[in-house]
Amino acid sequence: MSLLRKTPARLLLLAGLLAGAAWLASLDFGEKFTSDILELIPPTERSPELAVVRSLANEKQARVALFALNAPSDDETRARAARAFTAALLASDAFAEAEILSDSTSRNDLAKQIFTQRLDLLLPGWLAKNEIAFPGAGGGGPPPPPPHTPGAPPPAPGPPPPPGGAPKKPPPPPNRH
Repeated sequence: MSLLRKTPARLLLLAGLLAGAAWLASLDFGEKFTSDILELIPPTERSPELAVVRSLANEKQARVALFALNAPSDDETRARAARAFTAALLASDAFAEAEILSDSTSRNDLAKQIFTQRLDLLLPGWLAKNEIAFPGAGGGGPPPPPPHTPGAPPPAPGPPPPPGGAPKKPPPPPNRH
């Protein structure tokens, strides 16, 4: 008698299982499921912190993938495995760039380029930062007057200089012999 009561329940559970499997098979997983963490944040949220998070997540640095390979301890085998893995990544369309971090050639090339262009890269920023300390060094304007020392009388106002610069001396009288 108990077998007769269990059979309809089992059939009902099996029908529910088949209906759920059919529904899952009909889903477009690329559209319904995503690995984008920003999808968890409501799009109507307007806080400044979330704006920074959204901008950082779209930057190039956020799209970096690091892989660690477990290879034998032999250096040559490890190097061959790393080169093969890097070549496979570059052959796929999923990665724009792949490099072996233990290979320092690209870092040395970058360091050499930065070193040769160091003055071009650093000087404009240094001048902009120190423009107040060195105002006549290329700022285009005249240097400011010297600061007034406390306790000293203020400088006496003099006549303004002519527009051409320092006042000109009158020409000497002609020689009469």
